[in-house]
Amino acid sequence: MLVLSDKMYSLAGYRILEQIYCGRKTLVYRGVKEQSQIPVVIKLIRNECPTFGEIAQFHNQYTITKNLNLPGIVQPLCLENYGNSHALIMENFGGISLKDWLQQNELQDGITLKEFFHIAIAIASTLEDLHRSRIIHKDIKPANILINPSTLEVKIIDFSIATLLPREIQYLKVVDDARNVAFLASDRYMILQQPKSLLCIPILNQGKLLGIIYLENNLTTGAFTRDRVEVIKLITTQAAISLENAILYQNLGQANQRLEEYSHSLEAKVETRTQHLKQALKELQQTQIQLIQSEKMSSLGQMVAGIAHEINNPINFIHGNIGHASEYVKDLLDLLAVYQKECTNASDLIDEKAAQIDADFLAKDLPKILDSMKVGSLRIRNIVLGLRNFSRLDEAEMKPVNIHEGIDNTLMILQH
Repeated sequence: MLVLSDKMYSLAGYRILEQIYCGRKTLVYRGVKEQSQIPVVIKLIRNECPTFGEIAQFHNQYTITKNLNLPGIVQPLCLENYGNSHALIMENFGGISLKDWLQQNELQDGITLKEFFHIAIAIASTLEDLHRSRIIHKDIKPANILINPSTLEVKIIDFSIATLLPREIQYLKVVDDARNVAFLASDRYMILQQPKSLLCIPILNQGKLLGIIYLENNLTTGAFTRDRVEVIKLITTQAAISLENAILYQNLGQANQRLEEYSHSLEAKVETRTQHLKQALKELQQTQIQLIQSEKMSSLGQMVAGIAHEINNPINFIHGNIGHASEYVKDLLDLLAVYQKECTNASDLIDEKAAQIDADFLAKDLPKILDSMKVGSLRIRNIVLGLRNFSRLDEAEMKPVNIHEGIDNTLMILQH
């Protein structure tokens, strides 16, 4: 049964389509190479910080199969760097595990005898090809055998613990007497150094050439006896293992260095992102303060506009009628003056009342009071008009304004 991982991985240059296997150590996906649109299978190490053994096993399955041109194995295409490890890119021939295919067929009618022999012969043929290539798989099981449900094409996968056996021929070259070898007689080095015994043996590990050991003896012929050659072979085998381990350790060191560099880079990115977030928060708080202030000013403007509107109507009424009242009072005072001239013999009651209200002072002061009221109402009217022009809440659209008038209104409001 397939158990999917909750985490979705991504690999540069590839588009992952679906997860087809989730194991304890590895994850397998179907995908497409973005540049060529070729369908591929992508295998990853599940551990984000893999051990040396996990990396070695993962690298081993690519190393063993990359030079094999066998139809019965899933061909590796390349090994991509991914995080602290690698991603193995393989061909996608539309196969599913033999285990899942058998379970699906058990739910239906089972498999026929012809299908059984077809699958068995295909597996046996592939194993024969592997053994001829000196490869021992070591983990043949239904989960590591893929089958295409439509074509019944069968292929073997997962060579993580496979072994490449050494060749029986070591390519060992021993020359007991260099003077008797014709092609060495004219060699400049041989003429100058005059070695007598020569030995040349390659350093091989799993069929891969790591180096060559060359030995010479200038004292005697036949220096490299059978026993000495066996010791040299043993030393060569150990040297091959040591060199391979050194290469793997070097790769591991490079992977650890990349991990450390990535860690420092990640810390720097986090610090930079934190500073950006702090700056954004500060700007947001400043904007919030400005919005609150703008809202306060808007509310204040609405209140001022409302007060100005309420005062405007009665003050216009007062200011408009003061002129008429001044004319009426002037006419009444003129009529009173005519009465005083024509009626020289006033009664005692009229004289007493005129003295009580100080008629002469009233006639002089009343026009002054009306003029003062007119000036005061005009000032109030101008202030109300200035407040309305300053707030401009009754105008929704932008329009040209007289900036001098706005400055004058503002200065007038500040004065009063």
